[in-house]
Amino acid sequence: MLLNGRKFDIRSYVLITPDGSIHMYNKSYVRTSSRHFSLEDLSDRSTHLTNDAIQVKFDGYGAFEDSNKLTMQQLQDQMGAAINIEAAIIPQMQECARHAFAAVQDKLNPQKHSMTFELYGLDFMIDLSGKVYLIEVNNCPALYRHGQILTEMLPLVIEEVAQKAIDGI
Repeated sequence: MLLNGRKFDIRSYVLITPDGSIHMYNKSYVRTSSRHFSLEDLSDRSTHLTNDAIQVKFDGYGAFEDSNKLTMQQLQDQMGAAINIEAAIIPQMQECARHAFAAVQDKLNPQKHSMTFELYGLDFMIDLSGKVYLIEVNNCPALYRHGQILTEMLPLVIEEVAQKAIDGI
């Protein structure tokens, strides 16, 4: 699925706490590409990759939205009635995350260290029928506050990490 002719994905955060519990942060955000989608040049990273490490290098960065970011509500507003983000997309994202971490549960803390935690960045795409795909799990997600959306959201993510992973120790 494209958003106004451009590729996008959804970034969400998952925390694994010291007791091994999995917590998906309740807010996600949308990352967009700087150029309209085309299969003409598959090497054009500004068209095909949405992460900031790539996008900030291109002149079109921020031309469509602040720092190429949208809130989930802004995504819903642009999609209209075609797909209900809250009822259809979020539950699929949660299910994908559960399956992904269940598949590697024994490998997350192989030395069985106590008092460890990990924050992961999960990236999702949506197809035209509204099916969600987990495309990447990052064990070291960038936490740069590019733009207003991340400036507001990331401190809350870190606060929740501290509350769930550290305060209980």
